[in-house]
Amino acid sequence: YSAEKHQNMNLIAMSKPQNICSDIYTSGSLKGKYKRKDLYEQAMYIDTPKGIIIISGCSHSGIENIAQRAKKLFPDKSMLLVCGGWHLSSKSDDEINEICKNLKLLGVEKVAPSHCTGTKQIAKIKSIFKEDFLELYLGDLINHNKLELKNFS
Repeated sequence: YSAEKHQNMNLIAMSKPQNICSDIYTSGSLKGKYKRKDLYEQAMYIDTPKGIIIISGCSHSGIENIAQRAKKLFPDKSMLLVCGGWHLSSKSDDEINEICKNLKLLGVEKVAPSHCTGTKQIAKIKSIFKEDFLELYLGDLINHNKLELKNFS
């Protein structure tokens, strides 16, 4: 980080869940592990008329934990979509089954796992969520009203 390069930037540390602008919230700091070291990251929650969209980075704290925090923050809202990296490439089919079961128990309607989730794991998630699985790529736009993706690739 170079303060000289970012003179006009105001960095704000957010360790707790917080509204950052209209209908957009941070999860607050979530503790996970990466290569046996503690790692802190955040997810983004978008409050739409149809429910909450959860956008994760790599989910080192666990995608279930990220979704559970969203449900705790928005108990009366549906969990419309969970998308982003889920960091599951080392997980077995049984572990993927359990994660998907727990997401469904939280009321997650649709999923779009990407990048660090793992190719085999994404295929397994797709087989579980079926028509509620969305393929999401860098540059795609999400229309939350119809929950359609517009691919610009």
